Amino acid sequence: MYVRLLCGSVMVLTLLLSVLRTHAQEAAASVRVYSTVGHNYSEGVYGSVAAWSDWRAGDGLVVSAGAEALRAKGFALGAGWRSRLSCFGGRLSLFGRYLWRRLGRWNTDECSAHTGLAWRSGRWQASLGLASRFARPVHSRSQERAAGWLFEPFNVMYELQYTQPLDHKGLWELAFRVADYDWFVADRAYQPLFSLAASRNFGHGLTAAARAVCQPTGMLSLSANYYHLFVNLGIEKKW
Repeated sequence: MYVRLLCGSVMVLTLLLSVLRTHAQEAAASVRVYSTVGHNYSEGVYGSVAAWSDWRAGDGLVVSAGAEALRAKGFALGAGWRSRLSCFGGRLSLFGRYLWRRLGRWNTDECSAHTGLAWRSGRWQASLGLASRFARPVHSRSQERAAGWLFEPFNVMYELQYTQPLDHKGLWELAFRVADYDWFVADRAYQPLFSLAASRNFGHGLTAAARAVCQPTGMLSLSANYYHLFVNLGIEKKW
């Protein structure tokens, strides 16, 4: 099972890279690298590192890929795309996100696919879509392999974010976001992430950011306490 999932993930990333090479002359790119420190009851204090990249593969089309490591004795692979629509002055986009997480601490895997519409205008951005999720039942390594996977055919995915510049040059920004998904998270509608982020633009496409996140958690989040708290610290480079 793990070999098939890993080979499939490699094939997806290879396909994305081939698209990049095809449009290399006209593509712009961004890469963000960040670390996470968090706490919940089941994991205690934990840390992880992650990277996420976006590439402009054509007029209005952006493809993405990323990975997270060290959390819950596992890792995650993500990929996605976004296509800007011509209606509403180009403020509306159609997008898709795909995520596979290996959670070694609980000896399980999770796969999800998310499709939706995103809207951006001025300081506001929002999205609304549907997601499907597969998860192998949680069991210890001493137990026999579980027979089937859990399947959630329809989850509502949403996001609402407001960004406020803090100086007249726009070098400092503050952003408040509520959503039930993140770069390497896809959760239920009643388990949103509330985040407050501050960023500093240093010019030449370089930005540093810090973000604090609070999330109500439950059984399928693999956490036994009421709240999950974590902090992201990272940098982003655009070309």
